[in-house]
Amino acid sequence: MLKPEQEQQQPQPPPPETNPPISSTELEEIIAQIIAAALANVTRGGVRNEGNVRSARMCTYKDFMNCKPKSFHGVEGTESVFQICFCSNECKVRFAVCTFVDATLTWWNNQVNTMGTDDANSMQWEVLNRMLVEEYCPREEIHKLEKELCTLTMKGSEINAYTTRFNDLAVMCPTPVTPEYKKIERYIRGLASQIKGMAIHRSLQHMTVQII
Repeated sequence: MLKPEQEQQQPQPPPPETNPPISSTELEEIIAQIIAAALANVTRGGVRNEGNVRSARMCTYKDFMNCKPKSFHGVEGTESVFQICFCSNECKVRFAVCTFVDATLTWWNNQVNTMGTDDANSMQWEVLNRMLVEEYCPREEIHKLEKELCTLTMKGSEINAYTTRFNDLAVMCPTPVTPEYKKIERYIRGLASQIKGMAIHRSLQHMTVQII
């Protein structure tokens, strides 16, 4: 039999929602921020902002080698090491060429003899990347990559994966996305339809700021 105090006990209110629903306005703002960051990444060619990292501690050659980069068999492995050790743009070429062996090392030494040591070492990583693609990637493979770039589309909501792959292809196949307005147009064309209009608006804002 229940005691009087048990009979009068009121039910406990439900706990407050820990994740309240997001309004459509808030969702649009979140998407806008993601698109703005992605477009900035595209116009930088995938290079992240390294200013704060360099001011804290600049990557040294020892840092680079401590990540155990493999001998050159393509640029993807080297780029992953760049990400791990926060390698600055100024050091990428000088560090990367230390992984060259055999025919690739001979090829690079010829480039240094032609260009001069200072000019060769001050080369942008994207330029060296394209030179390596032209030297070692068969034309049939280049055509395949160009076709992938021209038909690349965003899958589901994976805008970061789409942006990364787009930048990788744009480095290896610059012709279809040069000058920059073509690059932005092609990037937007591959976005999911529900965010394409917002991306167009953001890109127009970006170009207006540059003109001003």
